[in-house]
Formats: sequence, C-alpha cells, structure tokens
Amino acid sequence: MGPDVAALVLEAPGRLQRRRFLKPTVEEDTALLRVELVGVCGTDVKTYAGSMPYPFPLVLGHEIIGRIEEAGARFLTDRGVAVGDRVAVVARVPCWSCAACQGGRYRDCLRRTGYGTWTPADHPPHLWGGMAEYMHLAAGSVLRVVPPHVSPAAALMVHTVVGNGFEWTRIVGGLRKKRRSALLGLPA
Repeated sequence: MGPDVAALVLEAPGRLQRRRFLKPTVEEDTALLRVELVGVCGTDVKTYAGSMPYPFPLVLGHEIIGRIEEAGARFLTDRGVAVGDRVAVVARVPCWSCAACQGGRYRDCLRRTGYGTWTPADHPPHLWGGMAEYMHLAAGSVLRVVPPHVSPAAALMVHTVVGNGFEWTRIVGGLRKKRRSALLGLPA
C-alpha cells in the first residue's frame, strides 16, 4: 500500500464526506486508474437520495474516464492496454463465469460488483468509484481505450450518453441490427 488517496464517499442518504484511503497495491490482474473525469447521472442523484438499492458507504461515480497509472502484467495483456492509456471504464465488473456473463450479457452479471454502485467503500481496496483521485480496477473490468486525440469530456459523452442511449434503445426498444440495404429500402 502506498500514500493515501482522497475520495468523496456517500456515507448515508444525503450525507457526503471526503475520506482518505490507502492507495491500493496493484496485483497481477488489477490496475490503478488516475481519474480524469466523472459524469453525474440520474442514478447518482437517486443513490444520493437513498432510493437505489446500493450499499453504504459508497464512493460514487460510475461514468469514468481516466488514465491507467499502474497495472499488473496480466491486466494489461488481457485488455490490450498499456500504462498511460486513457480509458473509459464500464460500470459493471463481470465475473465472466455466471450464465449471464457466459451469454455475453455482463450487464446482468449475478455477482453484482460495480463501480460507484454495488461495491461499498468498506470493501477493500475501498476505491470502487470514480469520485476519487485514483480508482481500483478489479480483475474482470471492462475498459474501452480512448484515442489520444479525443478529449476526456468527449469520451465521457460518447461512452455514457450516446453509448447508453444505444444500449437502452436495444434493450427497451428492441432495436435490432439490419443490413444497410434493408435500412435504405434497397434490394438485398
């Protein structure tokens, strides 16, 4: 463990407190993210009000952009990333072994581990949300590399607002992939 790290912790509904945690030691299959930008969405507002089923205390922040500060060799190899890469972090941390994960639906993972949501700050290594200087990236984390020419703000908007819009249109609206010719009304 290294020096301490500041984080904004929701201790109970409506009660935020700045706390410090020891900077986690990176293992072979984990990493440490230097947080650059965190979005705030309706889920955060509901969590703050106590109307979401998430545990307390909680480091909020599940819409996250940052740079990989340190990482284990297996973590880097498994994800095809390097120390220094800017990444968008997917909020859910899949187990990759339950039926949902095996079926490609890691959003429905039965383990219920996630950044800024399901994993409380009293669960070591404590930094389970983006409202902190650094964030622990667990084994199984899903990352999307952000090209160097894309700003953190643009990456956050695409990763969260646009990405979630497409995802919810698919899940709730039943949007399905079609051939371009069918979309344009052309013969196949």
